[in-house]
Amino acid sequence: QIKEEIPLASLQHILEIDDCSFCRLVSSTLKAASGKHEKWIPVNSKDVMCTIQVLPMEADLYGARELGVNFSKKELVDPNRMKFYRFSPASNMGIPSRGQSIHLPLIDIDLVKWWYRECLVGKCGLKAVPHKTGRLPKGFRVIDVQRYCIIDAEPGCQYIALSYVWGNVGGLQNLQRHRKDLERDEAIRDRIEYLPNTIKGAISFTRSIGVRYLWVDGLCIVQDDLEDKMNQITAMDQIYSFASLTLAATSGANANAGLSGTITRSRDFHQPISRGASSLANVDQLY
Repeated sequence: QIKEEIPLASLQHILEIDDCSFCRLVSSTLKAASGKHEKWIPVNSKDVMCTIQVLPMEADLYGARELGVNFSKKELVDPNRMKFYRFSPASNMGIPSRGQSIHLPLIDIDLVKWWYRECLVGKCGLKAVPHKTGRLPKGFRVIDVQRYCIIDAEPGCQYIALSYVWGNVGGLQNLQRHRKDLERDEAIRDRIEYLPNTIKGAISFTRSIGVRYLWVDGLCIVQDDLEDKMNQITAMDQIYSFASLTLAATSGANANAGLSGTITRSRDFHQPISRGASSLANVDQLY
């Protein structure tokens, strides 16, 4: 059983210990997250109490966990910057229990594929959530990421929906004058340089996890056809509800920002590492 919160000691005490690998890790991470110099010690750090938190990443008891440190003074640093490690129980993915960095330049696509498969069969929460199906709007289209073209969606097809901000950028859109041409095999690949980075990343992601269809409003709705736009916009709740997965691009101001953690936008984050002896550190030093 995983204990969710373990008390440590005062922050000042942790910062003053040099021969404890974990203490050095807390110290270097805190200073990097705060943008402070190596010798910096927070004011009144003696009054700041630290705890190790084991944070569930899933809704179920046996899901993956993240290890981080929490401070009694929340304003000291963003808690998301004090997460150190992710580990999975032995039952997950059929591999031994393991830990890994939780801040990588690119997402772990194999892990995402596993999450996706588990959710499809109802194992991503406390109870199974059936995949929604229903009547999609007239003229509903998707991108076939294998053929690189836009097609009329078949009833009940599984697709990923992209949620993003277009912003004040140009790029390829579906217009009446070249609608038919975009239905030709390889049509989107032939125009790949005109696609905004976020859509490029969404196509790459969809292909990587083994899903064939992707819905993107700028390409799947004919932008200068008022009737088509109204049919799709008024059914937007259904479009997102019936998607097997929604990909939300939340870290950019426009469609050229790319998807963080993909080939269109790698994550720039340095994770401090402190190496200790082969045996566990003596935690008695903390008390």
